[in-house]
Amino acid sequence: MAAGRLVFHLAPPLLARRDPLSGHPKKMQSERGYAHFPLPRDHQSLRTTAFDPFGWTAERRTERRLINDYETLVARLLVSLRSIISRLR
Repeated sequence: MAAGRLVFHLAPPLLARRDPLSGHPKKMQSERGYAHFPLPRDHQSLRTTAFDPFGWTAERRTERRLINDYETLVARLLVSLRSIISRLR
């Protein structure tokens, strides 16, 4: 890779071919720089709406579930921590 040249390795869930061994999307190499990013950047307001084209992929559903799981875990930990602190006082 030459100095000062950016190469992006992307694996968009709806566009990338699947690796036959792992089943994961194959990485696509691009040297066009940020030419691929204006569309997602300009349409960020669509995220989490019914018009988000990637919002209902398995990956995005898993992300939302993990966020909910994490928030639940942190809330439980805070309750436990408050209980421990109140017993120490």
